[in-house]
Amino acid sequence: MFEREIRLNGLMNRLLTGMLADMEEAQLLAPISDVGNPPAWILGHLAVCNDYALRMLGGPRLAPAEWHKRFGRGMSPKDDPSPLPSKKELVEKLAEGREHLAAALPKADPERMNQPHNVELFKDSPIQTQADILAHLLTTHFAGHVGQLSVWRRTHGKPPLV
Repeated sequence: MFEREIRLNGLMNRLLTGMLADMEEAQLLAPISDVGNPPAWILGHLAVCNDYALRMLGGPRLAPAEWHKRFGRGMSPKDDPSPLPSKKELVEKLAEGREHLAAALPKADPERMNQPHNVELFKDSPIQTQADILAHLLTTHFAGHVGQLSVWRRTHGKPPLV
C-alpha cells in the first residue's frame, strides 16, 4: 500500500535535499517574506507532519514533544521566539521520519486506511479516508512546502534546481 506516494515523497525529498545543500545555517532563519515562515520553521513543520503520519500508522513520535506545539498547524515562529533547531537537527529528524514512514506505509492495514478520517480541516473536502490524509501528507502537503522553499531560494538569489 502507498507505493506511488512513497515514490513521489522520495522525489520531493530529493528536491528538498538539493535545496538545502547550499543553504547556510543563518539563512534557514530568514523568513520567506515579511509574512512568511523561515525555512527552519517549515522543516520543523514537515518533521511534525511525518510524526502525525507515523501515529496514524500506529508508529512512534520521533520529533521532540515541544516541536509539536511549536511547528503544528496554525502556529508561527512569532508564537515562540526561542531559537529554532539547527539545520543538522531538522535534517536528521526529517530523514528519520522518512525512513520510518517508508517502512511502515507498505504494512498499513487497508481496512483501517479506508475508514473516514477525523480531521476537521478536510471535513467537506475530497479527502475522506485515513489513506487520503496520509497520501496528502506525503505528496501535496509536502510539495506545497517544498514550493515555499523554492520561492525562498529564488528571492534570496539562489539558482533554480530544476
